[in-house]
Amino acid sequence: MALKAELQAGQTLHLEQQGEQTLIQLQGGSQRQRALVRTGAWRSAPKLYQTDEGSVLELHADQPVFYAFDEGQLHSLTTVPELAGEQLIEWQDVPDGTADEGGLEPMKPMEAMKAMEPMKPM
Repeated sequence: MALKAELQAGQTLHLEQQGEQTLIQLQGGSQRQRALVRTGAWRSAPKLYQTDEGSVLELHADQPVFYAFDEGQLHSLTTVPELAGEQLIEWQDVPDGTADEGGLEPMKPMEAMKAMEPMKPM
């Protein structure tokens, strides 16, 4: 299962369950930060919140795990944040492996060039 969400400041968050691990990728402009975290299988759909300080990811797997995203950085939280009343950010389902491609669709091949006309004699 793979998910994608658009965060503030043009950043994109990709999340993908890969067996017992979760791939978390934060991408903005030409910068990309990735973490592969042993979480166990997800027990419920991940939740993503918009807060005054940035965004917070809530994962429920073997244990609840929380990550904060602010100023283009990914931070593991050691305490459970207060998220009551915070705005939920919607996820988009994406194909598995999309995060490995940087979230971009594969490029299409270029069209063949037309043959050039022969040069005229001098």
